[in-house]
Amino acid sequence: EEIKLNTKDLFSIIEKTGYAASKDDLKPALCGVYLNFMLDKIIAVATDGHKLAKTVLNNKNQTKKEKALVVPLKFLNIIKDQTKNNEEVSVEITANHIQTKQGKTTTISRIINEQFPDFNSVIPEDNNIQAKVNTKKMIECLKRVSIFSNKTTKQTILSFSTKGILFSAEDIETATSAKEHLDCVFKGEEITTSYNAKYLIELLQHLNSKETTIYLKSALTAALFKPTKEEAEEETTALLMPIRLNKNV
Repeated sequence: EEIKLNTKDLFSIIEKTGYAASKDDLKPALCGVYLNFMLDKIIAVATDGHKLAKTVLNNKNQTKKEKALVVPLKFLNIIKDQTKNNEEVSVEITANHIQTKQGKTTTISRIINEQFPDFNSVIPEDNNIQAKVNTKKMIECLKRVSIFSNKTTKQTILSFSTKGILFSAEDIETATSAKEHLDCVFKGEEITTSYNAKYLIELLQHLNSKETTIYLKSALTAALFKPTKEEAEEETTALLMPIRLNKNV
């Protein structure tokens, strides 16, 4: 089967989902990106169990063939490096392999023949607490405060209220701590939760959006992150699991 992708779509899939793929070889299904070519859209998902990234490209399946598979992230990164801007990528898929041709170069990879987890069941639909924040400023806050977090867990506490977001971190071992406030547009009940700052920074950077809307429900349930303004042809959602609040880490 042959499926055609343009460069913009290919780069978008890799940029907005690849970072969330697992690096644990013991979980082969999670080491790749799930691609579902549907009649009217392409769905791409990657997850490592802690974070999940999903992007939907509407009206982008040019060949009108339906196919779902898990592709190794390394393969996607290789063809990204080989592909020039405005170049169409022809992807050929067999039962066990996937290959692309760019000029005189043919790249072949095995498909990951493992069951990809049911990601739709873990993406919450009832997170009714919302915070709209400037993405760049939030990343900068996290970078500064997380310097003083536990070196292993990178736990950074976020307290959401109508006054804004209070970022705080503490490392008992080195007796260091930090706090910083950031304005946001908040709607809902006040909530305090915590995340691995490294994961959260990476997630926000790959959303590639000026503003991010955060959807929350409770301190122990997954939070959703979405670009506040999206292109009509593209829908991006990122999910991050919190760390259980513990003042001793």
